[in-house]
Amino acid sequence: MNRARAGTKGGAPLSRGGVLEIVVVVATVGIASVLAGVARARRRAAVRVLEAYARARALRFEAAPARVEGVRGAVPFVVDHVRLDGRVCTRVTARAPRGRALRLRLVPRGVTGGRLSPPRALDQLWALRSRPADAALAESTLERAHDELRLLRSREAVWIASDGQRVVCAWAGTEEDVHVLDAACRTVTCLAGTHVPDAPYR
Repeated sequence: MNRARAGTKGGAPLSRGGVLEIVVVVATVGIASVLAGVARARRRAAVRVLEAYARARALRFEAAPARVEGVRGAVPFVVDHVRLDGRVCTRVTARAPRGRALRLRLVPRGVTGGRLSPPRALDQLWALRSRPADAALAESTLERAHDELRLLRSREAVWIASDGQRVVCAWAGTEEDVHVLDAACRTVTCLAGTHVPDAPYR
């Protein structure tokens, strides 16, 4: 009799399914907490990478949003991290300081697609897409960045693109090698600083 009253005092006892549901909820919350902690740790690590690069090259570091700012040959550039196609990437950008820069897309050999002309082999590692009018100047400009391009080609999912105003170089992961970051900065500023002769100055 006492057992019967004890079993109903706090309401109906939990069924086996109810207990399982609680276990699933607790496990889900625990996993979400762990994943959130991992994400925070990765973000902190990515910020430290940018800060270390800025310190190593005497560049300006901004914490929010985390980025490195600098100027090379009168062309300003920015190094930061972005999420592209679901993964964190290193991105280096530069803006044309005057007039219009080259319009092009540089991709690893064998990559197809894009709205510009079909890719032409630039060398053994890269293929170039550009407007026909920009092709000759693009090739001569990229020849000056030959060593930088060879170093960048070792990075996963790397690409370089310019719309005539902004040049972007991006690849998968948070880059820690200062020499690779240097190569990307030199490449984008070289392209952004190349003024197309028939484009008016602003």
